[in-house]
Amino acid sequence: MKGEEARLGTVPASDVARLILGVERAMARAASVVLGRPKMTSGRYDEVIERAVRLKLRSVEEGSVVPVMELPDGVAPEGGTLDVDVPSLGESALERLLDAADPRQRPDRVVAKALLELADALHVGERYESITFDMHADLRRRETRVDAATRSGLRAYVESAPAPPARPDAVVGVLVEADFEKRSARLRTPTQPAVVVSFTDDLDDDVYGALRQRTTLEGEVAYDPKTNVARSVSLRSVTRGEQLVLGVDTHEYWRESSLEDLAREQGAGAPIDPSSFRDAGASDRERDAFMAALAEL
Repeated sequence: MKGEEARLGTVPASDVARLILGVERAMARAASVVLGRPKMTSGRYDEVIERAVRLKLRSVEEGSVVPVMELPDGVAPEGGTLDVDVPSLGESALERLLDAADPRQRPDRVVAKALLELADALHVGERYESITFDMHADLRRRETRVDAATRSGLRAYVESAPAPPARPDAVVGVLVEADFEKRSARLRTPTQPAVVVSFTDDLDDDVYGALRQRTTLEGEVAYDPKTNVARSVSLRSVTRGEQLVLGVDTHEYWRESSLEDLAREQGAGAPIDPSSFRDAGASDRERDAFMAALAEL
């Protein structure tokens, strides 16, 4: 990081952490593109991606704040290998991320958005003048600078994206309502606005049975072009949360009980003999005073 605030003793430690974690997140998004499975939704990445972008901090050098990080060794993509000059998934993901700094080259918009989010999080062009990536790989060296102009260009490029086509995917949440005449429903998720669900009449029973339960919906998922979050699902199949609970009576698990029923099942609410209370730190006089106060009640 470069700028007036980017000096050891001045830069907030939280910004250094934000830089390191932000680079890992952006590389993970780029790695998902390398593998041909662009990550659009929130949640964990595949294990191979998480291992490939788990950076090691070697040092933080003086001057402009320079975290020196190292990629993991030899994490190759699933299903094959890359060119000998790009031996690991992490290295390939970093290359894709640096390519995205030039929107004129028409980089993948998923990767461009990841780099833009990193620049936004660090207020590049406002709090800090720029971020410079200095990549060393074998005998190759590459330096890429992200500044205010880069950030502005990335934003224009990302926001100009046409609506991405619907693609096969799954969305997890709670079905909070359904209209069986219009064959539409609404899925609430923890991290994004409600997702509109459309379904055919042969899925009526599945949708009805999944209402108010944690559910996985599989189908053709359409994404918002700016946020890359799921916007709608054309439903193919429903997996209710209760089907994932192993070794448990699912009917009993989802049964709703009143407070009175729960108290009765747990043996709560029955009269208790106050003399059974015991405080090892209390004197006899204190215990007698406590019992006398209870008797007055």
